[in-house]
Amino acid sequence: MKKKHLFVFLSCFLFLLASSIAYPSGISLGFRLYGALHSMSGGDLNSGMSGRSKLLEIQADLAGMSVDGSFQDVRWGMLGGGDLLVHFAPWVGLEVGGGYCRASKESVVRYDGMPDTGRWTIKPSASAVPVRAGLFFLLPLTSGLSLSAHGGAMYLMATAETSFRLESEITGMWMQETQKATAGGIGFYGGLGLEIRITPGLFILVEAQGRMARLDGFEGDLNVSNSLGGEDARSGTLYHFRVDLPPGLSASSVNLIEIFEEAPTGSGWLDVRPARVDFDGFGAALGFVIRL
Repeated sequence: MKKKHLFVFLSCFLFLLASSIAYPSGISLGFRLYGALHSMSGGDLNSGMSGRSKLLEIQADLAGMSVDGSFQDVRWGMLGGGDLLVHFAPWVGLEVGGGYCRASKESVVRYDGMPDTGRWTIKPSASAVPVRAGLFFLLPLTSGLSLSAHGGAMYLMATAETSFRLESEITGMWMQETQKATAGGIGFYGGLGLEIRITPGLFILVEAQGRMARLDGFEGDLNVSNSLGGEDARSGTLYHFRVDLPPGLSASSVNLIEIFEEAPTGSGWLDVRPARVDFDGFGAALGFVIRL
C-alpha cells in the first residue's frame, strides 16, 4: 500500500512538472525558503506514552508514594523547507519542494516515599521529511504587497520515537526503554500569507500553514537496558492497545504503545491495532521568496 501511495504521488508530480516543460512560453522560476513553528496532534504517540506514565502513577499511589509532575503531550515543533516555483503566469504556478519537521516533549515525574525516591522520564518525538507538489496563487494588493495561497499533496517519510527511563535516587538503579520506528504515507498541506517586496525579485513571506497527515504501519526496533547489565531487543510493528486494570483503581484501563513482532493477544488486551501518528496541525512561518 505504501508503494502504491508513493507511485500515485510521484506520477502526479511528474505530470505537473512535464506540463510546465512542455509549455514553456511565459514561464519563469522562483524559490521559496521558510522556517515555521508548527503544532501537531500526536495521536497514539501521546495516548500511549501518557498511559505509560499513568500506570506508574497508579503503582506509586498503591505503594503510598507521592507524585510530583505529569506527562505532557507532544504539541509543538519546528519545520523548515524550500520550494521551486514555476510560474505559468504572474499570478499562478506550480511548486515542488521538501523540508524537515520535528516535534518532541520531555516529561519528568518525581516520586517520593517509602520504600524509594526517584523519577521517571518520558520523551516521545516525531519527525518527517515531506516531499510535496502543488499549486500557488498570487493576488496583488498594492505595488509592494501580495496575498499568496498555495496547497497540494505530499509524501511523508516519518519517524516515531519514544524514550522511557525509570531511576532510583536511593539505590542508583535504573531501567531504560527506547523505541524507533519508521513509516511513509500521503498527506495534504496548504498555506495563506503575505509577500512583502523588499527589492525587485526579493520578497519577505509571512504565512499561516496547515497540514493533514495521519500515518500508521510503523516498523522498527525496541531496546531495553538496565543498571544490572541486562539488555533486550526486538523488532516489529508499533502497536497501540488498551490494557484493563483491576477494579478499584483510579483508572479502569490505560493506553500503551509498543513494538511487537506480532499483534499482542490475550485476556485484558483490547483494541489492538497498528499505532497511528497524527501530524495534523497548524503553524506560523517566516521566510523569503526569490523570483527570477
